[in-house]
Amino acid sequence: MSQISYFQKYTQKENHITNNTLLMFRHLYRYSHLKFESVLQTITDDTDISVGLCFEQQIQSSNSVPDAVITQSPINIYIEAKTDGKLNIKQIERHINSIHNQNNQKPILIGLSKEYLSDNQKQIMQTACDDKNIRFVHITYTDLLKAIDDVVPHYEDALKEIVTDYEQFLSEAKMLDHPFNMTAFPCKTSWNDNIRYNLYCEPKDRLLRILVSPFIGIYRNMSVTHFGRIKGTITAETVRNLKDGDPIKAESGIVNADDIKTIKKAMTEATFYQLKTADDRIYIIEKFYEINIQKTSKGGVQKNKLINLKNIVPEINNTTSTEDIADLIKNKTFE
Repeated sequence: MSQISYFQKYTQKENHITNNTLLMFRHLYRYSHLKFESVLQTITDDTDISVGLCFEQQIQSSNSVPDAVITQSPINIYIEAKTDGKLNIKQIERHINSIHNQNNQKPILIGLSKEYLSDNQKQIMQTACDDKNIRFVHITYTDLLKAIDDVVPHYEDALKEIVTDYEQFLSEAKMLDHPFNMTAFPCKTSWNDNIRYNLYCEPKDRLLRILVSPFIGIYRNMSVTHFGRIKGTITAETVRNLKDGDPIKAESGIVNADDIKTIKKAMTEATFYQLKTADDRIYIIEKFYEINIQKTSKGGVQKNKLINLKNIVPEINNTTSTEDIADLIKNKTFE
């Protein structure tokens, strides 16, 4: 078995990315096994996964009651990582047979790739795993990065720096290209201002959403009410320090003089934005379209949610305009 390495020794891209992904997992686990546990629960959609020791007292066994018991739940997670396309069904089937022959308790097989599987491919792999009592999960690098980013608050500087470095690595390796993803942000008091100015603001130390989704959705009351494409991002501090005639330094994408005027107007007029003093990242949206897609699963969206729009309307493709996408997803549903 090859241990993961801090100093990169792999020449193949797939091994390189797998090593760095495991390094990210190890950093997360060493910092907090509960954070690592939360990430595993998110990407597998299984809240029963437990990581680390369990300390219990006065637990009844078959013939006695020990004063204390220290246990560790078995966990066997296998990962097949792809960097150049989708998962290979034949290779997954070979993994299934190998895992089954090892007689592990509650094994989980995670397929990690840049692209989403088709429903047919996913069903074939799911059925093959079910036949051997193996749980199958498919996620993208985008899904994984978001799950990690969600458990690391901005004030945990050391770990946040590692997550940011991993994010940059995946971006440079072109593993985060998802042209049909929308990040839906819960909005209450800022809802009117977002739509009025075609802007969205958040702390600048959070994950740059344009890396994982070209679209932003505005969520309120169990519905993504509006949707638009990200044009560019810039920080509020940059705008405040901008003088007439200075070049505009966008954080990403395109930001022009008209956008700066809109932002400065929002700084003066908006009822919620704290852009006069806060150093937020400002997302500039080409235009917010009203869509009203309803959440069908229980509970509201408490934090930003990544939604693959092709799961809502499969006929969307790279030539579909933003306005046409808005028309196609209008009044649909998501989970």
